Amino acid sequence: MNLVRMTSSLLLLSSILGSSAFATTITPLDLSQQVKKADLILHIKIKLIDKEVENLSDLPWQTYAFEVVETLLGDPKTLPPSDNEKSQGLPTFSILGGGDLTLEGAPILKPFNEEKGQEWSGEYIIMLYKPLSSDLGKSYDDPIIGFNQGVYMVQNNTVSTLEGNPTKLEDADKDLKTFKNKIITLRGGK
Repeated sequence: MNLVRMTSSLLLLSSILGSSAFATTITPLDLSQQVKKADLILHIKIKLIDKEVENLSDLPWQTYAFEVVETLLGDPKTLPPSDNEKSQGLPTFSILGGGDLTLEGAPILKPFNEEKGQEWSGEYIIMLYKPLSSDLGKSYDDPIIGFNQGVYMVQNNTVSTLEGNPTKLEDADKDLKTFKNKIITLRGGK
């Protein structure tokens, strides 16, 4: 078992047993800090959510297969491709947890929803760490910057934070185009 997966197992076990010895501390990050930490910043639509159990650790994972709407930073091809027949070849990222087990502070994302008037869209701006190697699609318990801080829901061209995300957005930054332009400016683009 590699060190990352062993650490994941210990963290999950400690949360199940109620131990605070391995408690997760999440440092609030502003948008500028999130952008600087990110290897990939993508506007995506979640197409499929797969729950799987990792053979080496027996821990559940949520694997999100997604369509890239726009790449703001990085190359989504550095992410592992889906091997599910419904989402074959789409890029994916995985978050530890699923079913009755969830990683504290990790986001729970929903699939793309084309119906109007729904409370969610399944469309997000995500800021991710890239996998440590091409063989390690699950090299982080949660590859999203700041656990849930580097993910923003997009609905009707409006950007909002997920519940529990301490990032404050200015009213002007809630417009999708303005938000994307701010990200590009923060990473040194024009």
